[in-house]
Amino acid sequence: ILSKVSSCLADRMLLYVGLEILEAATRVSAAVFDLVGQLGLLQWINLIVNELDEEKELEIIIKIYTNIEQGLKPVDKGETKKEGEEVDKPQGGGTTLLGLLKCNLHVLNTRLDKLKLNNESSELYQSFQKLGLQNL
Repeated sequence: ILSKVSSCLADRMLLYVGLEILEAATRVSAAVFDLVGQLGLLQWINLIVNELDEEKELEIIIKIYTNIEQGLKPVDKGETKKEGEEVDKPQGGGTTLLGLLKCNLHVLNTRLDKLKLNNESSELYQSFQKLGLQNL
């Protein structure tokens, strides 16, 4: 998905559908570790975020970041599964992946600034603020 969506032959609709698929995939916590830790989802988003200029695309990016943050928080806190077993940490550790997510949020905030969407009246910026992701 990452390579098809970012191909020079892909149109905006394919990008949007690909982002929706990635948003759904990041809702599964086991998939978050693979997408972020092994497949480089956060790095890929950093590459494409400067090409995004529609609010609906940026809204999906915010949802993806929220899902990633929710998937990585239990690992960072050392929480346990229902059966009492500890959650397996991915290679590199949850803290490193959360640090990478924090860097991505700064890039997204810069993009919102450039698109003049980083003001109090913008619904997109308000949803970005409500997420509380800047305080990771």
